Amino acid sequence: MSDPIEDAFYDKLAGDGTLTAQLSSYPTSPPVPAIFFSREVPENAVMPYLVAEGLASDRNDDSLTDKHRDIEKEIHCYAINDGDPSVIDSIANRVRVLFHDQPLTIAGFSMEGVTAIGPLAGPTSDEYHRVVSIRVRMTAV
Repeated sequence: MSDPIEDAFYDKLAGDGTLTAQLSSYPTSPPVPAIFFSREVPENAVMPYLVAEGLASDRNDDSLTDKHRDIEKEIHCYAINDGDPSVIDSIANRVRVLFHDQPLTIAGFSMEGVTAIGPLAGPTSDEYHRVVSIRVRMTAV
């Protein structure tokens, strides 16, 4: 990845052993946690996995002296619907814990605050789907 925001989110998610132990591995060499930054998930991906495509919102809130940026990123959590939502709920709750009121390092910015909202049930028909929204307020350095 070359986007500092996506890099920061990937590093936070993939760097947590508790979370990655609950996700499947994507078969690269070496295998990596099944965390995708495109809605086009590879056909050989196996649930459970995360999708964190793009930003849900991105707003500048500049003052005369500071360059503020407010972003929101949705992290979608997917798992097989086997009749027991405990796996997907555990994954989604871990995502929330990783971000809510926790530091996040994004190149070129200092953090003012990170808030996690959810997990909320996402639209789905065949699989379990939870969404955790991460809101970040930051200032350019």
